[in-house]
Amino acid sequence: YTLVFVGCLWLAGAYRRPYKLRPLVVAPLGAFVAIATVTYMFPFVLNFSRAIVGLSAVFTMLLALLTRGLIHRWRQGSFFFTDSSSRRGLITGSPAGIADALEVLRQAQPYPLELLGAVSEQALPAQLPPRLGRPLQLSSILALYQVREVIFAHKDLPTSRLLHWIKGLHRQEVEIKILPPGADFLLGPKQVVQAAANGYRSYRLQRAGVRRSKRAMELLLASFLLLLFPLNFWAYRAPMSALRGLWQVLAGKRQLVGYVQPAAGLPPLRPALLNMLHRAGLHSPPQGIDLQALDRYYARHWQWELDGEILWKAWTRLGS
Repeated sequence: YTLVFVGCLWLAGAYRRPYKLRPLVVAPLGAFVAIATVTYMFPFVLNFSRAIVGLSAVFTMLLALLTRGLIHRWRQGSFFFTDSSSRRGLITGSPAGIADALEVLRQAQPYPLELLGAVSEQALPAQLPPRLGRPLQLSSILALYQVREVIFAHKDLPTSRLLHWIKGLHRQEVEIKILPPGADFLLGPKQVVQAAANGYRSYRLQRAGVRRSKRAMELLLASFLLLLFPLNFWAYRAPMSALRGLWQVLAGKRQLVGYVQPAAGLPPLRPALLNMLHRAGLHSPPQGIDLQALDRYYARHWQWELDGEILWKAWTRLGS
């Protein structure tokens, strides 16, 4: 039982930083449902009182919240943390590079970054953020201001110097993004933040943690639907196709919910059983609807609730 609780916390992303509230609440509840379902269906499994399992879920949730709150209090100075809190950040580079980075951030709004200032060898004009210090003092500045993201503007900077500054941050828990010369996007680990004037903002499904959360959710939902299949098979439009599709989701060959018409430039997903069209009760693309725009919206705004809404409205059409 303990392994089930810990495994659900791990799948939901409760151990990844920055800590988020949702995995700490959803994972224990999901573990409770999984344990209660399995022990109910298979009486030979060692079965404790469901009240004890329920209390274990509650105490797991409270202990996880307390532990992460204490860690956040020690690192950030506040006991409370939320999913939408903005990160404190700064820009490093030449005055021209800092101005370019500001323009990209301005066009990429909303972007969860509280800009504290800039770090540069040169004095900065009044229209730019305040100068916090020089690049050689970057480690001290990060500690003083508790900065969580640094944007390196590559313009007018030699690559060797830029890499030297980045290398000095390898032991610190800080997100690093780079603005290439002449570009209108920021490059980060498995993430591209692009200016809205020439493209689309970063996709949530590009983030490894978000993709793992989606995968964990689909595994739980597909397992739940398979367990209930003997009871509700009659409700599916194509029962055998739905059964085959659910097994393919567990095997990692299909997505439960995904794109209508996958296109280049989107975070890769496997072929899906359901898509955004099912959200509106549609089963074929209406004439004039831009399917790529619909898929971009899905990749950019993916949430657990979105997949849940689509599945709730169209689960009977799985495989049809």
